[in-house]
Amino acid sequence: MTDRDDRAKPNQTDSISPFRMVKSFWRHRDLLWQLVQRQVKISYSGSFLGIFWALARPLLLLGVYTFVFGSIFRVRFYGAQSGGTIEFALVLLVGLSIFTIFADMLGRSPALIVGNANLVKKVVFPLDLLIVAELGAVLFHFALSMAVFLVFFALYRGGVPLAALVAPVILIPFLGLTLGVAWFVSATAVFFRDIGQMTGILISVLMFMCPIFFPISAVPEAVRGLISLNPISYYVETMRELFFSGITPAPAELFVHYLIGFTVMWLGWAWFQVTRRGFADVL
Repeated sequence: MTDRDDRAKPNQTDSISPFRMVKSFWRHRDLLWQLVQRQVKISYSGSFLGIFWALARPLLLLGVYTFVFGSIFRVRFYGAQSGGTIEFALVLLVGLSIFTIFADMLGRSPALIVGNANLVKKVVFPLDLLIVAELGAVLFHFALSMAVFLVFFALYRGGVPLAALVAPVILIPFLGLTLGVAWFVSATAVFFRDIGQMTGILISVLMFMCPIFFPISAVPEAVRGLISLNPISYYVETMRELFFSGITPAPAELFVHYLIGFTVMWLGWAWFQVTRRGFADVL
């Protein structure tokens, strides 16, 4: 039996085995790469400055947030003794870069399937790759933001700590978590269109309930547990500790987050696979 015949069978297409998920990614890796490139190009199609906006956007937001929270509210992180605005800007940039991955995916997910209705009726097209491709495009912008961060960090601190090599290991479960949520939201939005309005509100709530503009130590003990419930908080705090204090996460703690991240990823993909059978009827 050929791969085409295998993909055409509904009972196999809708399989929720995690092994089938991995197999699908590997089999369609060339298509996935093309989709990522397409998404990046679409982002700047018709723009005069083109890819420059990928660098301009985080820098402009960084400048505004640094002025408001660093100069007006005078929030301090690791530079509390020196009161350095530059250090605050760097702390803010790494936190915003992590949060933006989740926020961008959550904000774009409701339209990923609804906006590609022409592909839904193509039985052999792997719709789940649309979400993975979107994450690839988001990671492209994240890489540019982190490149800016690393350059300024190295200039300000005189180098990058060796512990920074652990950063990709920390990001892997976070990406799994993000992908799982995106699959769930994109599939649910096909049947419940109001979810697109809800995600906008949720992004704002998550941003201000995450220690991006303030250190977790500044949060009163009574509500600190509430901030910790935000799934992004751990990754923001851990990445900051990694770069600014050279502290790597405990293996046991990281293992728990790997377990959570990949469980959410698989559950989101399983939900997508089960509900996709009704996409064509709705769209």
